Amino acid sequence: MSFIKKRIAAALFIADVDPHMRKVIRAVGDCRLTLRRNRLHMLTRSIVGQQLSTKASRTIYARFCDLLPDDYSHEDILKLSEKQIRSAGLSRNKHATIFRIATAVEAGDLPLKTLGRLQNEEIVNTMTQLKGIGPWTAQMFLIFSLGRLDVLPHTDLGIRSAFQQIYGLSELPTPQQMTDLAAPWSNYASIGAWYCWQGLDRGVIG
Repeated sequence: MSFIKKRIAAALFIADVDPHMRKVIRAVGDCRLTLRRNRLHMLTRSIVGQQLSTKASRTIYARFCDLLPDDYSHEDILKLSEKQIRSAGLSRNKHATIFRIATAVEAGDLPLKTLGRLQNEEIVNTMTQLKGIGPWTAQMFLIFSLGRLDVLPHTDLGIRSAFQQIYGLSELPTPQQMTDLAAPWSNYASIGAWYCWQGLDRGVIG
């Protein structure tokens, strides 16, 4: 089954088993989650976007890409100076993380081409061994690069806020509360997360 068919089936399933999410899915419409097949690009984009708004992340990543060839590789990144990368608006920590990623790919310590053969937990454990990559970044990689359907980013503030509003909670939910609420559709948690993000962006949640 193609990824497009999988995401359609997932949205239908979530809407069927969860009336709260059904309202969000109907308001947002078809799931248009698209995969970013270039794993290095996806990972660097996630680093740039850490703790930034979507708009700011897009702007800074575009500036970063302006420094590189369209189909840039880890070798192209390693040719850049810190001054060049910082000029795009990246912090010193993000510059260091992106360089660590490029260096790890070069050395074979971060095998992006073969990570997809591992289970989710193994991928997260492998990626988070590299300083600057936390669980959130690894989860974004699982969802948007590998197309894993069963990932729920418990620490994402947007997802937590969406859950609070969708389920009428008095406070932001804990990771365990989120797991419990999403249990009926845990196999399609990535699609549920996408609808949470889209619902917030489009103002249909809250």
